[in-house]
Amino acid sequence: MLRNLLTALLAIFLILTPAVIMSVYGQANQSTQASGGQKQTQPVEKGQTMNDVRQSRLVLLEGIDNAILRLVQSKPGTTAEDFNTTHIAQLLRTDQLCAAKVELTKLQAHVINVFGQEAANKEVVPQIQNLIAALEKQQPSVAACG
Repeated sequence: MLRNLLTALLAIFLILTPAVIMSVYGQANQSTQASGGQKQTQPVEKGQTMNDVRQSRLVLLEGIDNAILRLVQSKPGTTAEDFNTTHIAQLLRTDQLCAAKVELTKLQAHVINVFGQEAANKEVVPQIQNLIAALEKQQPSVAACG
């Protein structure tokens, strides 16, 4: 009973977090930050630092990791190591949003390939799409990355 309650609360958190983060980015002020010699415009809410924004990205990625883990536990013969997101986390920490979007898209395809479209759509795909959408809100040029 307690496990079901905790699972339900976690699911609600994971569903609402991307919506909240996306609305924050949608209403945010613009700040400019130099990166690799190019200026990138990233929305940052008043009182929120870029470290806060980066941490929010990692929270969303952690939700994806948790959803993948649930799928792994439900399918014998699969392991979490097959879905290592350490590289994606590093890209998110270092504001390499285009590369992160590419890697998230590859991860989504891999999850669908291993677990099937129905299971992936139920557990992981919406969360990956939410993170990609959040990245596109943070840096509109991410939408044109490819």
